[in-house]
Amino acid sequence: MENLIKREIDIENFIQIGKILIIYGPRQVGKTTLINTFLKQFTGKYRVYNGDSLTTQEIFSSQRIEKIKEYVEGLDLLFIDEAQNIKNIGLNLKIIIDTYPQLKVVVTGSSSFDLAGQIGEPLMGRNILLNLYPLTDNEIRQSNYFNPVFNLDYLLRFGSYPEVILKNTVEEKIIKVKNLAESFLLKDILKFENLKKPEILLNLLRTLAYQIGNEVSIHKISKELKVHSRTIERYIELLEQSFVIFRLKSYNNNLRTEIRKKSKLYFYDLGIRNAIINDFTETNLQTNGLPRRDLGSLFENFAIVEKLKSNTYTNKFYQTFFWRNIEGKEIDYLEKWNQKVNVYEFTLSNAKKKKIPKVFIETNKNLKVNFQVITAENYREFLDRR
Repeated sequence: MENLIKREIDIENFIQIGKILIIYGPRQVGKTTLINTFLKQFTGKYRVYNGDSLTTQEIFSSQRIEKIKEYVEGLDLLFIDEAQNIKNIGLNLKIIIDTYPQLKVVVTGSSSFDLAGQIGEPLMGRNILLNLYPLTDNEIRQSNYFNPVFNLDYLLRFGSYPEVILKNTVEEKIIKVKNLAESFLLKDILKFENLKKPEILLNLLRTLAYQIGNEVSIHKISKELKVHSRTIERYIELLEQSFVIFRLKSYNNNLRTEIRKKSKLYFYDLGIRNAIINDFTETNLQTNGLPRRDLGSLFENFAIVEKLKSNTYTNKFYQTFFWRNIEGKEIDYLEKWNQKVNVYEFTLSNAKKKKIPKVFIETNKNLKVNFQVITAENYREFLDRR
């Protein structure tokens, strides 16, 4: 895959002596491929270990430098894949980096709830976190698999996992993305939580899949699924930590006319979302046929998650929100930094009718506000904006 699809992110910019670079991301997103591509041009001495291996688990869970030293001594770089499977990995990494302060260390994890809990306190201030997501629109455009006619349609239907992009036919893409949803993401969550009633998680996922772009009410979902709200909250947290969904919080100036403490939930990958509800219907973006009913929500989700990838890989630490007041005036997406805010509306039709609500301008006079409507024609400009 590395010969066909080049990743935009250069991990060399994140690797530091005396620090642990932790690369988070779901399975099959390309973490190992990214590391192997880097190692091919790395001139120092390195070793690669896999946390799925029982031998690796035994070595790096010992908490004894005498046992570990023969596996790391003399190295310039140590790489441990799927590190969340190693007991006490955080403490052992601290022992390693304290003993060998000139060593560069990179570890990957497929689920942040596994790895984050183990490395939090032992490596406080000693780690660098990097999230790796499915392929970006730009990465695909630069590859041999870019099709200018079907690119956006395919991304909205099948998502952008590397192995899905590499499949040639629609049938192959559907089979692969379903396999990803069932065999990796959901399986990992169910295994971690040891859920006795996995149907609750699956029903929750379907409910969220139909609500992308809408405000999520835990209370309503709880009543609909007949499950306690605390359980719903916990499952949503697990879905976030396993890179299935992410939250977009509401923006407010503490005015009584603005909603507070509300969130919208989006999927990191639309192929996974569509697999959950088993809907891979064509979008008809390139034809005059009837569009999918959820096309507007799909495009909004796509644009926001692509911007998330872009901001992460270019170290743009914007505060991101949506906005709505009690009168129903709303804005799809905001990026705020210092005294500036970029305001965006996403649409695939009637772009000229989209205006920024006057009440938002009036209540944010202290900010420099830029407004733009994002469509299928100009979304590249939106993603490239720095």
